[in-house]
Amino acid sequence: MRAGRGADTVHGVPVGKDALGVWVKRQCTLYDSLHPDQQRLLAAIGITHETARARVGPRDSRRLTTTPRFDADVAHARSYTARYGHLAARSSEEHEGFPIGRWLAEHRQRARKRSGTSPQAQVLAGLDPWWNPPWPMRWQYAYHHARTHPDTQWITAQRQAWPLLRPGQRQLLAALGFNPDDPAKPPHQTVAAAPAPGWPAVGSARPLLLTLVDTCY
Repeated sequence: MRAGRGADTVHGVPVGKDALGVWVKRQCTLYDSLHPDQQRLLAAIGITHETARARVGPRDSRRLTTTPRFDADVAHARSYTARYGHLAARSSEEHEGFPIGRWLAEHRQRARKRSGTSPQAQVLAGLDPWWNPPWPMRWQYAYHHARTHPDTQWITAQRQAWPLLRPGQRQLLAALGFNPDDPAKPPHQTVAAAPAPGWPAVGSARPLLLTLVDTCY
């Protein structure tokens, strides 16, 4: 990482008030809540657990710290993400005896009522950037199922609705190798650590088939 002038760094990490410095400070403040893959990416540019601690002072930590109750509850969300790779838990879903689905649904509802981003939402976004997508969760459920169990009918629906999909949805589909102009080339299948409970069986089309309206908005 090119940190700029030496006076603007602490342990080689930018501390300026420009966009880079602000971004680095936020990553350091939320470091413990980030996904392990995000932490590895930060380590590649010189931001480790030790440098993150050195960059963030006690006052900064308190400023972006959430409530003790949230800190305890988010441990279940972190464990869920480590196991399934996302936070698209269904509302009735439980994880480690914790009602993870209902808990996430409540935080999504709160986040959508706020004009800004709360510390809680920042932590959850660090675990899964699409934990609270601007499209229906029904699409998100189907997407994560399709990551490991490609469904021809659902994929066809996405191809038909491609012009109406949001940029974020297109980005997620592109990450699977989805090509809307090449119907002969299906998205590649990814490997999940374990299937999330409550998902439909492979070949069960009804839960995955969405109307074009539900798919896009």
